[in-house]
Amino acid sequence: MTEPSSEPPRPDLGAIGPPAGGPIALKYVVRVVLPIAILALSADVARRIWNAAPEASRRQPPPSVVSIDVEPIARRSFQITLESRGVVRAPTESRIAALVAGRVIEVSEPFHDGGFFRAGELLVRIDAEDHELAVRRLREELNQAKGSLTELDAQIIGNARQVRLAQELVDLHGRSLTRIRSLLADGMQTDADLETAQRAELTARTRLEELRAEAMLLAVRRTRVGSAVALGVARLEEAELAAQRTRIVAPYHGRVRRRSVDAGDYVTAGTPLATIYAVDRAEVRLPLTDRQLAFCDLPVGRRERDDGLSAPGDDVRPAVELTVDRGATRDRWTGEVVRTEGAVDPESRQLFVVARVDDPYGQARAGRPPLRVGTFVRAAIEGRTLEGVFVVPRALVHGEDEILIVDRARGVLVRRRIEVAWRAPDVVVFRADDIDDGAFICTTPVVFAGDEVAVRIRGERAERPERGERADPGGPPR
Repeated sequence: MTEPSSEPPRPDLGAIGPPAGGPIALKYVVRVVLPIAILALSADVARRIWNAAPEASRRQPPPSVVSIDVEPIARRSFQITLESRGVVRAPTESRIAALVAGRVIEVSEPFHDGGFFRAGELLVRIDAEDHELAVRRLREELNQAKGSLTELDAQIIGNARQVRLAQELVDLHGRSLTRIRSLLADGMQTDADLETAQRAELTARTRLEELRAEAMLLAVRRTRVGSAVALGVARLEEAELAAQRTRIVAPYHGRVRRRSVDAGDYVTAGTPLATIYAVDRAEVRLPLTDRQLAFCDLPVGRRERDDGLSAPGDDVRPAVELTVDRGATRDRWTGEVVRTEGAVDPESRQLFVVARVDDPYGQARAGRPPLRVGTFVRAAIEGRTLEGVFVVPRALVHGEDEILIVDRARGVLVRRRIEVAWRAPDVVVFRADDIDDGAFICTTPVVFAGDEVAVRIRGERAERPERGERADPGGPPR
């Protein structure tokens, strides 16, 4: 038999609906039915309150008018200025060296780092005593050679006279021999006379040949002595040149960048003495981008044509203004672009142009600030002139290519798309076919200004003041 269980019976959780009575049924009513009834009653009360509320009347808000400032714009010409930067350099820089060996015995006053000098001014002097002795010795040797040449010339002249006399004597004996032969046939001369005449004619002819041979020897000797004289002249000139080269003079107006010797140093031919550069002009290499090149006419270099005339662009030299800020002052120099370099830089993809400034150290004009080599400068290059364009401050262009134009007939702002031709640091140059000369552009910042915004120009009295006019244009219309 199975023993009865002592545990109370468990309710059937799968049954639907509340328990069949007792305390459990009361708990079910309190926990489930009562909250649902309260929510339903609350919803019904809220609906009744919502439906009983009076309906609000809808009214159109008055239009909001923005007060703005305007400026008239009109087409005009605009001179483009190309901005660039570069470092000043000397167009001519040289390393001077000793041309002869010797000891440095003199160094001029301006021959120091940073010293200025003029063309032809003495910079360094080398001991010239050995070279002067060589000049005197070679001059004496040359005089001896010239004396020998003069003596030979006299001998040649005397020999020529003797040859001429010997030739006359040969001719005379020849005529005498002919006469004796004719007389011998007539019996008026003997064979002994003929033999004597033949012997005399042979002696004269032999002497003539000897004189001619002597003349040839004299000519050979003269050629040799003449060569010796020419060689002596060349050696003397070389020695004199070496003596002159002991004086190192400035080849142009310039300045000493770095000196390498001092008095007392011994130098040989080729020893560097100093590095110098010219100061009559200064040059600056200025990079230009492809866009900048499209707005500038540059010199292309002289190109010879078949007709001998220069090609277009050979004489184009745009003006350049160089500036340097030194504290509170700004120094300016004017120059011109004189040439372009032969190739585009492979790293920056820019073309370098060379600007030149005359008299950078102000030697010809007192009071001009010096433009020193190595100075970093800003350059403004004269570009092309654009005709029939609008020019407005850069702040008045919204986005990339939009401006705000006032339609005065309707009193609204209208957005206009423009064709930007050039952007400068402070202005934008553009073209626009749908904008007339004299149109008004909005100069007041209008935040989130949409198209067709109602505006009123400050300073103009309205016929009927509008309600809701806002004096503060900084925010959007409400």
